[in-house]
Amino acid sequence: MPEHPTLSDETVRMDTGAPPGRPQVAPPVHSHAAPAPDDTRPVDVAWPEAPVADTETADDETARYAPVEDVGTADDETVRHAPLIDLTPPPDEGPDGPGGGGPGGPGPRADRGPWWRRKVVLVPAAAVAVLGAAYGVDLLAAGSDIPRSTVVGGVDIGGLSPADAARTLRADLAPRIAAGRTVLAAELHTSLAPADAGLALDVDATVAAARPQPLDPWTRLTTLFTDRAVQPVLSRDETKLTAALDALGKRVDRAPVEATIAIQGTAPSVVQPADGRRIDRGGAAAALTRALLDGRRSVRLPVVVAHPHVLAAEAQRVLTSTVTPALAAPVTVASSDGATKADLPVSALAAALRFTPGDDGRLDVSIDPAALQKAAGAGFAAFGTPAKDASFSISGDSISVVPAVDGTGVDPAKRAGQLL
Repeated sequence: MPEHPTLSDETVRMDTGAPPGRPQVAPPVHSHAAPAPDDTRPVDVAWPEAPVADTETADDETARYAPVEDVGTADDETVRHAPLIDLTPPPDEGPDGPGGGGPGGPGPRADRGPWWRRKVVLVPAAAVAVLGAAYGVDLLAAGSDIPRSTVVGGVDIGGLSPADAARTLRADLAPRIAAGRTVLAAELHTSLAPADAGLALDVDATVAAARPQPLDPWTRLTTLFTDRAVQPVLSRDETKLTAALDALGKRVDRAPVEATIAIQGTAPSVVQPADGRRIDRGGAAAALTRALLDGRRSVRLPVVVAHPHVLAAEAQRVLTSTVTPALAAPVTVASSDGATKADLPVSALAAALRFTPGDDGRLDVSIDPAALQKAAGAGFAAFGTPAKDASFSISGDSISVVPAVDGTGVDPAKRAGQLL
């Protein structure tokens, strides 16, 4: 390194320490260099101001630091300058490591180009493009055929054309659906042919249901490993189905027994109520359909319990309050003036009593006028006069018409109301 020339005669000998405010830096040691000459003359050292260069460029946004003075040792009291050291950090590495920039945040980074050319954008975009292309190729390759892995009622029709799929279903699935089923309902155990109930496989509708290609990417992916199940479509004749269920109902249905009054001769008694039952027509149709779709050989039809409206307590009330007093003794019937009287026997009343259960739970009592008139017989003949039909009268050579005469008597309907 060059030595500083003597600046004046008024010299001083340097202190071995560094000037105030200046860092002391050890001189570089070069093993191959010759020893520096010993110049012990007093020198007047002038400490030049250390230039500080802190510049930034638009290209690399780097900073350069000021060179550091290197002072000689105390032995030769020479002053040497330290070589200029470039402390500029690399473009991607600041004082605090990669992407540094110091405590204040990330340092200057080199221009990395547009955002859409970065890896974090290009890699996912490329993956999406590849998947989209694969999806499109798979969809186009399927064409109008039945989607792959499609299974209908256990029959694989995946990848077949619609015509081939229809032939396969008619050969393999239709006979299984048309096979007879065992029907159970309450104590009933019988067989039923689906065709008799108007149920059969609708091949064309089934193919139409299985034909559309699934557009969901996940569904298309899963069909590579699992089956795509499609339910068969059945044709249904409502007239035949209703007739078949009604025929079964005749063997199962039973009306509920309402609590009422039974009269044997003239002795009344309470008839206990009992539950009824009936086949649930809507549920039975659904059960038959499910059995055909699931391939089950037997099906139990739902049976609904029918409860009576009139209970035993209501029948007992009617027996106590109405029937027993009515049959306690004969009833005397008298004309309005009291001149004519007739007894109505208990047997006639017992034969004419009627009991009607109501939906409100009440047991209504009435008298049948015709039955009362028949049971009473000639007992009411004393009331009024009998009717006479029109006739002819012959007198000599002349014939005349005798007009009809209305009869009089007791009105059966009014009499029934009066008796109640």
